[in-house]
Amino acid sequence: MPVDSADREHAPLSRPRTLKLLAFNATLLAILLCVIEGAATLFVSMPSRFLPSGRPLDLARSMYWGSVTEIGYDPACGQYDEHLAYTLRPGACTFSSREFFTRLEINSLGLRDDERSLHGPRIIVLGDSHAMGWGVDQDRTFAQIIEARTGVPVLNAAIASYGTAREILNLRRLETDHLGLLVIQYCDNDFEENEAFSKDGNTLPIMSRSEYLAVAERQRRASAYFFGKNTLRLVQHTMRDLSWHPAAGARTRAAPELFLNVITHGPVDLHGVVVLVLETNTGYEGNDEFIPLLDEVLASEPARAGGLTITTLDLRPVLTPDDYFRLDGHLNARGHRAIADAILQRLPTLLR
Repeated sequence: MPVDSADREHAPLSRPRTLKLLAFNATLLAILLCVIEGAATLFVSMPSRFLPSGRPLDLARSMYWGSVTEIGYDPACGQYDEHLAYTLRPGACTFSSREFFTRLEINSLGLRDDERSLHGPRIIVLGDSHAMGWGVDQDRTFAQIIEARTGVPVLNAAIASYGTAREILNLRRLETDHLGLLVIQYCDNDFEENEAFSKDGNTLPIMSRSEYLAVAERQRRASAYFFGKNTLRLVQHTMRDLSWHPAAGARTRAAPELFLNVITHGPVDLHGVVVLVLETNTGYEGNDEFIPLLDEVLASEPARAGGLTITTLDLRPVLTPDDYFRLDGHLNARGHRAIADAILQRLPTLLR
């Protein structure tokens, strides 16, 4: 029976025509995804100086960090350590990103300094990536600048991603017989490690070798590129409030107490040593409330210092946005010079 025109209008599409339509739509979708991925990749690759401040810069930073492997988990620069989870790997390695290319010279204890500095240092610098000199040439870190200008032996014992607890545990491996000044660079992400140290009876749980290797593998995979990665990250982070930061509260107020607990319960006796504490965080806009709060605790409850000589250096008047890598957020060479200058101004009263 013939199909009239009305029936023909409501008849389902033929199979060939349906397949052609699906193929056409799939092609359009693929082209759209390629355009979006290309735009997202261009955005991620854009020189940081061209990125406008505010949400675009926050988004670029977030996407940037999604492709960075922590140096302690980079097999070329880091190695497992059963007491500290990891140290730097003795020898030399290169470490780079969109904003820097650096060469690291690592001594036999896995620290970014020469072998000579291990013997009888008068000043030891503890901290994380900021003090270690992430993105900065070795001779431009504030530890090396102080040594070069004064001739005083300085050991840079800072290692990326260490909290205060591991920094103090690391100190037990070092010669401290001639130590007069201990500089500790605090970062707001030290809180978790210091809290874990306190909750575990002033000891620090250390990951196993297999756990370390698993984290290293996850970071390797996360930093590798696959088609659509930048689009995916763009969508993920666009849906977030990128300007969000943890609100000040119990966590912030507890930070100085946890810090002092680590300092006073560490494995090395620091009586007779001046402890200078300063704070640097990733990005100029980072939280910088720790030093004022620590000053309050030391002034109102001096017993918490455990008889140690602890003083602070507030870097808020010292550092400016130009002292940081705009995208990466770590201190640049200018920032390290500024910190070195500030410490050198006070050095005569700190080291006698």
